Amino acid sequence: MSKKTVRDQDRKWLFSAIRLPGILESDEAAFLLGVPSHTIPILIAAKHLKPLGKPSEKASKKFSADYINELVHDQKWQDHAIRIIELYWANQNGKKRKALSAPVAQAA
Repeated sequence: MSKKTVRDQDRKWLFSAIRLPGILESDEAAFLLGVPSHTIPILIAAKHLKPLGKPSEKASKKFSADYINELVHDQKWQDHAIRIIELYWANQNGKKRKALSAPVAQAA
């Protein structure tokens, strides 16, 4: 599976498009939502963002443009999304700190 990212010229197209395509790739949805594309799996895992269909964990995720457009204008959803992302990274950083501060076992 290739990691596709939205290039600058594609970003310009997304903003100037008269009508978005009906189905968006996850990186396009991330761009429109104003979050990094690596946060999309975090939001999906937290059940805060719902992809189309029932894709497997490793499958590429697709989203309805109408659904994403609703979320773009939903301030409560945005606030909750940011809180989920912040909490996720706080937990990840806490795990790293805990692993680094754990005492090293001495070989006897």
